[in-house]
Amino acid sequence: MTGLLRGEQWKEVSNTPDITIYARHRSGSALEELRAIGDLDAPVAKVQSVVAEVSKYREFMPYTKESRALSADNLLYYMLLDPPIVGERD
Repeated sequence: MTGLLRGEQWKEVSNTPDITIYARHRSGSALEELRAIGDLDAPVAKVQSVVAEVSKYREFMPYTKESRALSADNLLYYMLLDPPIVGERD
């Protein structure tokens, strides 16, 4: 994985026993992308079911004000986030 991260110009910005965070500049933008890698002590099926329940993100995802499906097949979603540094984004 290290070679892949280096090839994509990811830079490690934080490393704790539980999680490692990487950042890189997004080409053509003033924004940076973030990637967090860590282990979860949970079965894969449970993690997938939690991630798939976008309508419940307000219950456990910081700064999520609204999240809902826009299509009946659950392939398109709307999210409204309000992180303190950049303000409200949808």
